Amino acid sequence: MKIKVTKEKCSGCRLCQQICTIEHFKEINPRKAALAIEPHFPQPGYFVPKVCVQCGKCMEACPVGAIRREENGAY
Repeated sequence: MKIKVTKEKCSGCRLCQQICTIEHFKEINPRKAALAIEPHFPQPGYFVPKVCVQCGKCMEACPVGAIRREENGAY
């Protein structure tokens, strides 16, 4: 199964990026994260998460349940 994102649920908190770098690099440095959160302005509060290597740590950390695993993959 692969990770899938519900972009409408994403709040833009970027906790997933922090968890990713803690898990893979043992430090908090969102610039090293294997995923990205893209803000789309001028729409306030609209973010598009871009997923990565499918480890699932970001899915576990997401406080709003915007990231999940599904058969048809990540986007």
